[in-house]
Amino acid sequence: MRRARDGVEEPIFHQGKNVGTVRKYSDTLLIFLLKSHKPERYNPPQKQEHTGKDGGPLVLEWPAAPSLSGDDGHDD
Repeated sequence: MRRARDGVEEPIFHQGKNVGTVRKYSDTLLIFLLKSHKPERYNPPQKQEHTGKDGGPLVLEWPAAPSLSGDDGHDD
């Protein structure tokens, strides 16, 4: 939590010498903390619905299963 809220100091080097520091924060960590502590605000439930042509129901078509009789239409 400290890395997300307060950040951490990282050294800055120039020509091999430490010339200062910069404070770096973890934005990604802050996002996950917010989503886990207040999911109703930062991670609302999502719902997806899919429809077929012209808003109708989806029609699933499966390819025909291969024949198990050995007659696949090919001359061996």
